[in-house]
Amino acid sequence: MDATCSGLSRTLAVLRSILGGYAQIYFGQRMVSGLLFLAATLVVPLRGLSGLLTLLLANLWALVLGRPRKHIEEGYYAFNGLLVGLALGLFFRFSPEFVLVLVLASLLSVLIAAGVRNLSERYLGLPVLSLAFVLATWLALLATRRFASVQFTLETVEAAGLGAGVFPAGVELYLRSLGAAFFQLSVFSGLFVALGLLIFSRWAFILSIVGFATGWAVYVALGGTASDLTQEFIGFNFILTAIAVGGIWLVLHPASMLLAAVAAALSALLAAAGLSLLRPFGLPVLAMPFIMAVQLIIFIVLIRPTTGWLRLVRHVPESPERNLSRATYMERR
Repeated sequence: MDATCSGLSRTLAVLRSILGGYAQIYFGQRMVSGLLFLAATLVVPLRGLSGLLTLLLANLWALVLGRPRKHIEEGYYAFNGLLVGLALGLFFRFSPEFVLVLVLASLLSVLIAAGVRNLSERYLGLPVLSLAFVLATWLALLATRRFASVQFTLETVEAAGLGAGVFPAGVELYLRSLGAAFFQLSVFSGLFVALGLLIFSRWAFILSIVGFATGWAVYVALGGTASDLTQEFIGFNFILTAIAVGGIWLVLHPASMLLAAVAAALSALLAAAGLSLLRPFGLPVLAMPFIMAVQLIIFIVLIRPTTGWLRLVRHVPESPERNLSRATYMERR
């Protein structure tokens, strides 16, 4: 009986780590959300398989390298590995040579993730977010230019038309931007992500709309092309930035929601700068606009001399609703 319970406990821990890796892309912990996000990646099956394989490899490397089991089970290494696999799967045909690239890229993501987390916890006190994914993916993309056996693919781009024309243009662009966080451009993927996000948190869903609308409006008002949000994979940066600032690392409040909109506008500017800066190198901006915008905002809030209406979440971030509930409880004690 004890052996059966122990085996079941280990199985649940593994499953929680895998689905937690998917859920954490949108800051969630719920396994149902993770399952829906997994489904979103499998709209293009081989691309989804690239992500899942790299996630498993990242967890395996983390175990081999003796990383804290808590960090593994919460999905920290998993979600960075997942994103590396999904991003590389966007560009390359699935093959034995590509699998070898994924093995090495997953190791690289774990090494970088462990390093940046240690540095941040010791010296900065800022969330590292998906910085390891961005750095590992850039290095892998640069490396593959020397490897003739790793072949490019257009399969993901060809699948982007799935579900097109069903919704109004603005809604379709929003759904495509949601799915683009998983490097899936179809409306179907966006629907899976929207449902998973809504299950995780209604306020996170609302903030996603605020971030998308603000970032889109600013980008287009400044003369940017709306198609860049999906074709250049920048739209999801606006969404993630607004959720992170509005209710994940700051306690949900009208002031934090206003700041979330400002942060989304900032990420639009950073995305445009990133496109110009990285284009000569042939590299995508990935999640760097989101990372930079959130870390800059959190740093400024962290060092300000007065408290005001903006309150940092002082525990491990959860959903906006849960963060607000815990902050309210602590104030009443």
